[in-house]
Amino acid sequence: MAACNLPDLAEEQAKAIRLPQTSFVYAADGTLITQLHAEQDRVLVTFSEIPETVRDAVIAIEDKRFYSHHGIDLKALLRAAYIDATEGKVVEGGSTITQQLVKNLYVGSAQTIDRKVDEAALAWQMEDRFSKDQILAKYLNTVYFGAGAYGIEAAAKRFFSEHAADLTLAQSALLAGQIAAPTDYDPFQHPKKAAGRREEVLTEMLDLGSISQVGYDRALSSDIRLRPPSEEEERYAAPYFLDFAFRWFLTSGQLDRVTFGAPCPPDKPLRSGCPQRFDMLYQGGLRINTTLDPKMQGYAERAVQSVLPYPSDPFAAMTVIDPRNGAVRAMVGGRDYWDPESRFNFAILDS
Repeated sequence: MAACNLPDLAEEQAKAIRLPQTSFVYAADGTLITQLHAEQDRVLVTFSEIPETVRDAVIAIEDKRFYSHHGIDLKALLRAAYIDATEGKVVEGGSTITQQLVKNLYVGSAQTIDRKVDEAALAWQMEDRFSKDQILAKYLNTVYFGAGAYGIEAAAKRFFSEHAADLTLAQSALLAGQIAAPTDYDPFQHPKKAAGRREEVLTEMLDLGSISQVGYDRALSSDIRLRPPSEEEERYAAPYFLDFAFRWFLTSGQLDRVTFGAPCPPDKPLRSGCPQRFDMLYQGGLRINTTLDPKMQGYAERAVQSVLPYPSDPFAAMTVIDPRNGAVRAMVGGRDYWDPESRFNFAILDS
């Protein structure tokens, strides 16, 4: 590739910035407490966890010949060039799913000839190295669906409070339609445009034989019922405990600096104080196992509430420690963590 000055896929992979991934925090019994993410919410799923309706919908609207081309669809490029020339402006891009994946991972979206040539060269190499199913899974874990959701799992959660594996045909078509213009087809902001785009996706699927007429009619007639996570659902258990745990993660000198980065100064456990460690916590795709005992946490919360039940009562706090090993099993730091005036953690001295 160097001889003709084209990029090499292996070299691009080696220097590519790792995509942000959502981290998960677990209690001692293995139950999920919460997920952590910064600007990008992304949860990777395998090809088998992506339903056929999602795959077919995305292929129908984004790249009909995905399984027959080698990363570059000349027919689509010629059609796009003709339409662009007729309209006198860029209307269609003609990029395949593989090219879009390359753009998202390696070359960016600058509208230059050099960038498009690099994109095509890397797409061709990617088709040599990975199977079609692998490429499609990578794409569906990478692409932006709007509302801060990157990848199909995060999108399913954000718009429907579902796992990707449980999406219906109508939901799959709606999400697939958002890829081309997530803001324009945002169903929260533009429900009519989103519904029209969903119909377009379903029509393409019907024309390709991906769905039957019965399936088309049923999906088209179904209402768009969005169900984003409620504010209550986005709150997590034991917030004082987790606030303490996150503070420890960000400031602890016990963690490996090469892997996790330098710790924050104790008085500044913020992104500006230790950007590498902050990004690792909120974007590193970590699986964090804590010492929290959910049952004991419930007992602690009820104990504090039973002693001081009224808003006019003074604040109270409780920390439950296992005397055998010093593990913190439960922590209540105040009356209500979700009330900004009650967020101070009375259970620890350096809060």
